[in-house]
Formats: sequence, structure tokens, C-alpha cells
Amino acid sequence: MHILSLPFLRTSARSIGHAYVLLSLLAIPACNGQSGPASSTGPARTEVVGCGLQDRAGDLWFGTTGRGVLRVHDQALTWYTMKDGLCDDRVMAMLEDRDGTLWFGTQHGISRYAGGTFTAVPIPDGVRAPEPDTAATMTATPGWIVRIFQDRDGDLWFGTTGWGVYRYDGRSFSRLSTADGLCDDYIQDIHQDKDGHLWFISRGGGVCRYANGAFTTFRSRDIQNNHMITALEDRSGRLWFATVNGGARRFQGSWADLDTLDGAAFTTFSKADGLNSGNVSTIVQDRRGDLWFGTNDGVSRYDGTAFTHLTTREGLSNNSVWTIVEARNGDLWFGTRQGGLCRYDGRTFTRLPGAP
Repeated sequence: MHILSLPFLRTSARSIGHAYVLLSLLAIPACNGQSGPASSTGPARTEVVGCGLQDRAGDLWFGTTGRGVLRVHDQALTWYTMKDGLCDDRVMAMLEDRDGTLWFGTQHGISRYAGGTFTAVPIPDGVRAPEPDTAATMTATPGWIVRIFQDRDGDLWFGTTGWGVYRYDGRSFSRLSTADGLCDDYIQDIHQDKDGHLWFISRGGGVCRYANGAFTTFRSRDIQNNHMITALEDRSGRLWFATVNGGARRFQGSWADLDTLDGAAFTTFSKADGLNSGNVSTIVQDRRGDLWFGTNDGVSRYDGTAFTHLTTREGLSNNSVWTIVEARNGDLWFGTRQGGLCRYDGRTFTRLPGAP
């Protein structure tokens, strides 16, 4: 565990009617041992800040693809790595469950954090998917856990890159894959509708509903290769889908209304419509109702009428945005490539001393 407690530095910034707060992560490398202090030197930053949340105590947590997990408490930053019990330093999913336990999905398994301690949660060999003959057959390194979701019954679901979904009921694991009717084994996102049905967003197989032990798959002729990243149900009950090279797609209805994905009910938002880029990685709705789209060319905010853009010119640490977290005080945090983490408070930029 490596702790930094540093004052924030305020600087002025160019903006488009707003100002922003920037926090760039210090270059502390991943740790691969089991004990000892973290080093303060290491290779150039190439990792991604790919997930984040604010826990019930108000602390912010961010997962990276190489340096473990960062915890932000007031102005103190704490890094957790394999030396602290994390099962892997490449973290792409996290969740705080209804009991306050934190779960982390990594490239090599699941870690649970409770009472100040990390515990590995192994998936039994009889349930765990077999290793593929070659990783070259996969669209990404197989086995990454990229989404964690808790359903209304308390069960945890883990979406993976190539291995389908794991379900954990607190006692044992089970796995569902295309062999069971799942639309694709690369599951990017998971939701539950008001009727209790689960919805799985895939990276090539469309969307599938899981109800009464059976899957129903919906594919769209309007979404290229049915390559979706995530989905959001806004406060009006409309669904938004983030796609790869297809922009953002809005469905005029809720999950319960989704009985077709043939394109007829979609409204497309592309670069031509004001979006920064057609490659959208995440969508968040803030407390005011504005929608924020993370893309590979910055952030777009949509107020229901027009788009406003944020890029490195306005203070974003990197234009490739992977995750957006709204804190309870209204600040927005953006996780990006090259280890970037940006906070927007509507007033100023803020940098950590010594950050590049």
C-alpha cells in the first residue's frame, strides 16, 4: 500500500464556458510481489483508468490496467496492488455490494475488499472456463472480468472477455455461455429491468434477455456488427447504447419495451450530430439530467438539445475516455488512457504536485 497526502494546486485554464479540475496519477508502477513498499520509479505510463465508483463512505476508487487500485479519501491517495493482497494489478471492473463489500474484477480473477483486507475469491476449476488454445482467436485477452453487477436477489454477476458470465450466489459459482444460449461470450455490461429480467450487452452478439432460465437474443441491423460497449436507462425510461464506431443509439423505450433491435426505434447520435466521436465507451447521466459520453476523442455533454465538448484543450488528461464517475458533491471524474484521472467541478483545474 502506498499513500500520498498532498495539497491540490489550483491553476487557470481555457474553457468553453466552464473550467475543469485535473488530477493526473503519479507514476507509481504495479507491484507483483506479496509484501514490501511500492517503488516510486517505473516505466512510462501506458495503462488505462478503466473503472471507478464512490463508496458509501464517500471514498472514490479507480481501477487501472497495470498499477492496481487507487483510493481517493479527501486529499489522500492510497494505492493498492498485489503486494496488498489484490489478485492482479490489472483491474477493469468494481462494485460495492449492498453489504458495503468492494469487489474487483481483474485479468486473473476476483478480489474482495472488506474490513481493510483483500481476499481472493477463486472460481473453482469445475466452473472456470478452460484456457483457449491460443489468445489470437480472441478479440481481447481471454478471462478479463470487465463488469460486475448485483441483482435484486443479491447474486453477483461477472461479465468476461470471452468466457461468458459467472454467477456467484454467496456460496458457489456457476457459468453461462453461448452453449447455454448467451448471445456472445464477450459480455460488456449487465442490467436488470423492473420485472427482474437480466440483460446482457455483448461485444458482437447484440443484447440478450435472461428470464425464467432462458435467453432471448436481440440484434440490430442498424448497429455495425452489433458491437456494443454499455447501456444506460435515463430518467425518462429511454435506453442509450454506446457502440464501437456507431456513435450513441437511443431507443424510445425501456428494457421492458425492447422486443426488437431492428433500427426502427433508434435515434442515432454520431459525429455529424455533434458527438465528439462515433467510438463511445461510456454513458453517464448526471444529477441535472445531462448525459455525458466518453469517447476516443474526448467527452461530449448532451443537455437534450446540443452537445458541448471537452478535450485536452480544456484540461482533459487524455482524449481517450474510458470511465465517468459522478461524486455525490456533483464533481465528475473521468478515467482515461495513459493513467489519466480528471475531475471537473465547474471552476478550476487542479493538479497534484509532481504529476506530469
